[in-house]
Amino acid sequence: MGSHSYRAHLDPDLDLNAGKRPPGWRPIFGQSDAALGHLHKEGVGPGDLFLFFGWFQPVELVADGWRFVRDSQSVHAIWGWMQIADVHPTRSVPGNVAKWAAGHPHLSRVQSTNDGVFLAADELVVAGRHLPGAGTFPSGANRVLTAPPPCALRSAWRLPAWMHPDEGLATLSYHRDPQRWSTVDADVCGLRSVSKGQEFVLKTTRDDLREKWLRTIFDDVESR
Repeated sequence: MGSHSYRAHLDPDLDLNAGKRPPGWRPIFGQSDAALGHLHKEGVGPGDLFLFFGWFQPVELVADGWRFVRDSQSVHAIWGWMQIADVHPTRSVPGNVAKWAAGHPHLSRVQSTNDGVFLAADELVVAGRHLPGAGTFPSGANRVLTAPPPCALRSAWRLPAWMHPDEGLATLSYHRDPQRWSTVDADVCGLRSVSKGQEFVLKTTRDDLREKWLRTIFDDVESR
């Protein structure tokens, strides 16, 4: 199939085994325009961690192909991660990076004036465990963001209680409206996430609480 006969592209590109890789390949993620501007405004850079989420629903194979499982819930769930090592504008990517990243969609097209790529660190340390700097998660309830049934909206999330803005311990960009938040119990808060949201930047003053949450998310990821 020709490279211009379909519109999908691999970005973020996190899995070494997703295709044939040139020497020196590293996980890479590109962003541009308003999305990249938001990340820069929020101070996202080397040492920060991306957690990638998406929309998922169980499927089953039937006689004429795949279909969604009837009466199953669609959810938002975290599916990948990448700790940032370097950030480069696409118009000035170092030559040693350009050699292996030339096929990435943010480098193989005409770039906007505000376009950049993020490169993964070699490793991520969570609760003393040394993990790959980027990768994809297996399916797991510990990474589902959507509230469990009977919740009908995948954008209705359940998060640790310390993320609620009333606690004064964390902020989540695009979600500073207090009416989007609710208290579920002593450990859990609710959030109505914004429509078509991406680049939500979480900041907290409590490293211990962040590490506890990340420990849960990465619990079933093998150490290096």
